[in-house]
Order: sequence, then structure tokens, then C-alpha cells
Amino acid sequence: MSSSVDQTPLVPETLLKKRKSTEKSREEKRAAALEARKLSTSRPEHARTHSLDFDLESLPPALPFPTRPCPPPRASARDDDDGISCDYETNYTQIAEASALARKAKRAVIFKRAEQYVNEYNKKEREEIRLRRQAKANGDFYVPAQPKVYFVMRIKGINNIAPKPRKILQLLRLLQINNGVFVKVTKATSEMLLRVEPYITYGEPNLKTIRELVYKRGYGKVNKQRVPLSSNQIIEENLGQYGILSIEDVIHEISTAGPHFKQVSNFLWPFKLSNPNGGFRTRKAPQWIEGGEAGKREQHINALVRRAN
Repeated sequence: MSSSVDQTPLVPETLLKKRKSTEKSREEKRAAALEARKLSTSRPEHARTHSLDFDLESLPPALPFPTRPCPPPRASARDDDDGISCDYETNYTQIAEASALARKAKRAVIFKRAEQYVNEYNKKEREEIRLRRQAKANGDFYVPAQPKVYFVMRIKGINNIAPKPRKILQLLRLLQINNGVFVKVTKATSEMLLRVEPYITYGEPNLKTIRELVYKRGYGKVNKQRVPLSSNQIIEENLGQYGILSIEDVIHEISTAGPHFKQVSNFLWPFKLSNPNGGFRTRKAPQWIEGGEAGKREQHINALVRRAN
């Protein structure tokens, strides 16, 4: 015997209560929206005006906005209705053109000076050759002029140095071994070099040695910092007040012991050389004329610098 079974799904009582509460809240929200719509349609037109709406004519007149004054009018610039020129782009273009012309003129001065220096060096060399030949033809000995500049190189350390020689080495800025500086030959500097001869070697550098040192080992002192001489701009910024604009000016001032030799020498950082190829002799302490390395070696300083550069 078959019995009929109800196929309707059973719904939990909690779910039924939740559905009823949701429908009730929807009806309340719908009724509140209808009530608000009725109230808005019943309000007069002036009452529905937004609170931020106001009469612009009732406001006081606004103050004029401050503007930046324009430069005086120029013939090449465009003028506005009031006759005041505001073409700043033209100003920048003119400034750039003026700076380019200044750089070009300065470059021409540098090249012209370099040519003059070359002619001066060649003339001096030819004059020296002529004097040597003339002395030889007359059966005399040629005595070269007294040197104007020495290149001083330190070859000994700091052990067992008396206070006075130590102070002189500090004045010469020779604080480390193989450091070198250019010194102008005067009575005072000659006496100082005699006092520290056991710790240094020095001599008269030629033009080739000076140029190689400046180009290869040249560093400048800028704000107490060691800066490489990578461009003429560094030299111009620090020595331009003395008329020195390029590296060739520095070389000429050193080789000729010019009037601004002191400023140029102080600007150049002490040259940091390497140990010479082949090394020093067995004993560095004796004088150069005694078979050592210390002391004055005249033109032979060029060979030592070339091996240590």
C-alpha cells in the first residue's frame, strides 16, 4: 500500500523571522522616502534654494592680483597693448648667445697665449745653443744662468728627524716620502734646503719635466680638497684673478718663476710620485756627489723624476 509524501521543503523558523524583519525594514524605508518627497514638493520655491547660493552683485569688488614687473621694452621683443615687453624667452636667448661669445673669446685668448709661449720657449732654446757654440768657437766655457726654480723631492722618512728640519719639511709641504714641490730659488729657500739636504734631493727641472708633472700628476687645492686638473675651468675659478686661465699658463708661470709663482705653487697639491724604476742606489743617505741620493743634483733631477713619474 502506497502513502502520499509531502514534497514541500521545510524552512527553519529562524530564517523565516529574518525574512520578515528584512521585508519590514524595506517597507519602513520606502515609506520614509515617500514622506520626504511629499514634503519637498509642498515647500515654496524660495525655500528650496541651496544654502550656498548667494547674490554675486552684493559682494565687494575684488582686489587686483599682484603681478611681477616686466623688464623695460626692447626693440627686438614683442610688446603688449600697454607697451610693456614680457618676452623672457628672448632674454634667455640673448644671455646664452652672450655667454657663448665670451667662451669663444676666452678660448681664442688661451690659444694665442699658448702660441706665444711656444715661440718664447723656442727662442730661449735657440739662444742657449748659439751661446754654447760661440763659447766653443772662442775656446771658452759656457756657464749657464743660475736656476730660478728647483724641484724638491723627499726621499727619507720621519724617523730620527730633528725639530728644525721637521718644521722646514712641513713648510715645504713635504710630509711623505716621494712627495715633490716646486720652490722658487731665493736666499731664504736655499738656506732652508741646505738644512734638510739629508732628507731630500733637488735640482733644476726643465720644461719637459714640468709639463709632464703638471699634466700627469697635477692636482689642485680647492676648498682644502685634492681635485684633479681635468679642465681649464678649475684653474680659471681659482687663479683667474691673477690672469691665469689654463694649464699652459700654470706651466709658464712655474718655468719662468713669474710674479704669481707663489699663488700657483700653493694652488698645486704636492706631487705624489712613485718609487723610481730601478730603485734608488744602495745608500740614500750620502750626498749625490758622494754616490748617494740626497742633496743637490742639478739637471740630473730630470732623469729621477722621469723614472718616478
